[in-house]
Amino acid sequence: MLKTTGSILAARLWPLVGLAALIYVPFYALDGVLRATLKLTPHEISSMTGVLGLLLLPLAHGGLVHLADSALARRPGRIGEALAVALKAWRRILVSYILAMLVWLGWAAVCVLPGALILLALGLHQDERRVLVFALPAFAVVTRFLFLDSLTVLEGLEPHAARRRSAELAKGQHVRLAICALCTILPLTLLETLAPEIGDLLAEPGTAASIVIASAAAALAGLLSVVPSVLFYVIYKETVAPGTAISVQAAPVIVLRPKGES
Repeated sequence: MLKTTGSILAARLWPLVGLAALIYVPFYALDGVLRATLKLTPHEISSMTGVLGLLLLPLAHGGLVHLADSALARRPGRIGEALAVALKAWRRILVSYILAMLVWLGWAAVCVLPGALILLALGLHQDERRVLVFALPAFAVVTRFLFLDSLTVLEGLEPHAARRRSAELAKGQHVRLAICALCTILPLTLLETLAPEIGDLLAEPGTAASIVIASAAAALAGLLSVVPSVLFYVIYKETVAPGTAISVQAAPVIVLRPKGES
């Protein structure tokens, strides 16, 4: 799994990073410009740009899956082609994300509320450990939907079918998927979320330097998102075709000789 992921990243590094940069760098640059010109807090800016970010996610994730699949199929990997494929699947990916978020909200209502009451009873409601109450149900659910991108882009499934199929494929490997998500998705989420604090830590809060650093940190999280996208694509391929060796090694050269020639 890790070896194949590394091979795909090595074979398609520049198209993968180029696609991510094409989408995320302008987005976080806009975020920085809004912070600098409107003098709003990071939370207020996130409220303004959140919908735009959600609309861009299917393009990024769908395109990254296509590029990873092209490496495994030994096809040329082109950013324009990947964006065209992602745009075609954009509606299906977006709706599948919305359905996944609705399911998460249902889990959160069941898991987070009792946990919050427990923290309140223990006097930990102002403790930073309360974040774990939100993280645990999130990762309990996220493992069910890690294959949505591959299923919608590669199999052309509609959102409801992709959600059901993803949950089926995740059966029996929730622990592995949760570990992979904790090691890849969670650090990038924290980097993006804490980007304003990083900017204020490394420069004078509220200055242009602080805003630039924050935007760069958030954009870096976007660029590094190629890693979980490729990783979960590889797990998807291993799951739908168990026991099949997958490799991005160059295909052997076949030399055709005339009959009678040894």
